[in-house]
Amino acid sequence: MDILSFNNRNIVNTKVLEIGCGTGNFAQYFLNRNVDSYVGIDISDGMIKQAEKKIVDKRANFFCSSIEDYLDIKIKNNEKYDMIFSFSVVHHIFNLDLFMQNIKKVLKPNGVYLAIHEPNSHDFGFEKNNVGQNIDEIFSVIRGLDHEQTDFYKRLIQIFSMIYKKLNKSSKKDKNVSEINMVDYQLSSGCNFNATEIIKKCFNSGLDAKLYFYSYYRFGLVKKIFGASNNHFAIIVKNQREF
Repeated sequence: MDILSFNNRNIVNTKVLEIGCGTGNFAQYFLNRNVDSYVGIDISDGMIKQAEKKIVDKRANFFCSSIEDYLDIKIKNNEKYDMIFSFSVVHHIFNLDLFMQNIKKVLKPNGVYLAIHEPNSHDFGFEKNNVGQNIDEIFSVIRGLDHEQTDFYKRLIQIFSMIYKKLNKSSKKDKNVSEINMVDYQLSSGCNFNATEIIKKCFNSGLDAKLYFYSYYRFGLVKKIFGASNNHFAIIVKNQREF
């Protein structure tokens, strides 16, 4: 997947911020396109250390920080970015309204926030508990695609936990948000997380936004048997009212 295919944008000599950068898998992508500077933030100190070992480039800097704390500092210092990027992050955010308001404050005029690979939970006829999607996720855990360096016993626990979570419909009624639920806060806490709601929050924050839906499965056979559904979406947010 070419990230910039969602929004044909020249990022040469721009300042880029990646939210939830993990081990820096996307950092080299941006650096190879001659950005002026790249900043990656992640709440995991271990992932940041791996990113720093992997990416050796004077234009790149990595920081261990929560999204909220980092954006607060940038807002206070009036620092802004040409482009902000995130991969599978938005559904982890606790307060989406505040998040979008802060995104606007740290984007330059005409700056873009590109958020890709968000789960399309129940918009446009997509069923959240799609059988093919669930099987694809289970196979991914078995193969260790989602959990590197995890032995098979632990993977089995993860599989059964995943199945239990999907079958336990009463979890949405529990108002006590556990540490585990916080990992996928918007999906597990009963919030109305879907693409159209995200667009509304963008507009309410003074941002323009567009949606792109797409199908993503790791295993082609699962996709072939159960059929492809638009199980993910990308959001292109621009700091102006017209694209």
